[in-house]
Amino acid sequence: MDAREPLLDGDEHCRELFKKFDKDKKGVLSREGVRSFIHEKFVAKGIECMGELDYDIVVDKVFHRRRQEDRMTYSEFETDFAPIESDDKSKEEHGKVRIESKGTVQHLKRGHPKTGHLWHRVKKWCRKYTAEIFWLALYFQLMVAVFVAKAAQFGEDPAVGHCIRVAKGFAHICLVNTVLVLMPMCRNLVTGLRTLPVVTSYLPIDQHIEFHKICGVVLLLAALGHTAAWITIIIYAQGLKYGSLISYPTIYVDGPFGSPAQDYARYREVVLIAGGIGVTPFASILKNILYQWESYRCGYCRNIRFPPNFHLQKIYFYWVTRNQRSLTWFANTMNQLSEMDTDNRLEIHTYYTAKSLDDVIGPLEALQTFIHATEGQDIVSDLQTKQKTHFGRPDWNAEFSRIARNHIQLEPLDEISEEIGVFFCGPKKMGRDIHDHCALLNQAKERQMSDAQFDFHSEKF
Repeated sequence: MDAREPLLDGDEHCRELFKKFDKDKKGVLSREGVRSFIHEKFVAKGIECMGELDYDIVVDKVFHRRRQEDRMTYSEFETDFAPIESDDKSKEEHGKVRIESKGTVQHLKRGHPKTGHLWHRVKKWCRKYTAEIFWLALYFQLMVAVFVAKAAQFGEDPAVGHCIRVAKGFAHICLVNTVLVLMPMCRNLVTGLRTLPVVTSYLPIDQHIEFHKICGVVLLLAALGHTAAWITIIIYAQGLKYGSLISYPTIYVDGPFGSPAQDYARYREVVLIAGGIGVTPFASILKNILYQWESYRCGYCRNIRFPPNFHLQKIYFYWVTRNQRSLTWFANTMNQLSEMDTDNRLEIHTYYTAKSLDDVIGPLEALQTFIHATEGQDIVSDLQTKQKTHFGRPDWNAEFSRIARNHIQLEPLDEISEEIGVFFCGPKKMGRDIHDHCALLNQAKERQMSDAQFDFHSEKF
């Protein structure tokens, strides 16, 4: 299934959307009817509304400007949604995504409404992350039990008090976490667990990277506690000779390392394509680009000013996934990059490929486009970028052709053809398809608009 396009044009497409939202078939949309339709169609299929907004707030935003706040006629629906649908369709027909400046998005924002009292938000957050909270609480209970069980094996020392018990307890936490910190990074184990419906129903397996980070933080804190306890013992037992301490040199570690991260910087244009969890290697690249751009920020006006010798001119990032919640993994990094991208150097395209969505994609796209135009936020991915999340798989031939046409706008370095770096990490079949498209466009008879060569790299992850 390629990225979906409307089958109807103009007024017919808008009227078809109106009929889908009109659950009661009365010719007038009601607030409760639209809310009921959303919960039956979207929530039942597991399509969440990411970020601070929820579907109830989205419905309120759609109805808040009506003469009657609980009813909407077709003419009122057409006034709000027809221009958005028409504009969105025209951008897709030209094969381009219109790049708007950050200032335009800010101009369209009308401010977030109050989402309720703090207690309401806490309850909503707890319902959303019930499984994560349960397993996290179980993990910390295990850490407390491990600490107490080990510390109970030692008595109080008359010279150093409870320091030995504390040191041994923290040491045992380190011992347990050295095992737990590696388990989430075992690719075959995680992939195997994903295939078991019983496990995925109760265990938030998609949060394995976050659990790995939590184990690492606990391991670090336990190691610091263990070290502090033994230093205290040494001070009590022998005293500390401060004069023996030496100043060691500072060491800086640059990164990221490994293919394809080590090669992307030598191209003026790069295309980063990730499939599913294959986005992990590109997260370090995006964060490295974020740090580079931040170093070019003016200390007075806080604007990003790229030096003339800055080599990387254009970045196309594509992420195809069937798991909606995975789109939020690197939301902060991508939102920061989009905010700093004043020169339109970055394009972020996310594709949501979940099955059995054909009957709800039309209404979902309408709400998504409406909120993106008015709030600057994508309710599917929680990204605040210039592009919205697409539904279905990308049309790689159209995307690479568009990239080749955009290549003409760059000032050529010399008379020879210039390569565009294409870096992929994901399923093998998807990688073969992308490689075949690159090879096809590299043939002289197929390249009618540009002399650009696509240099394909594949990452095994």
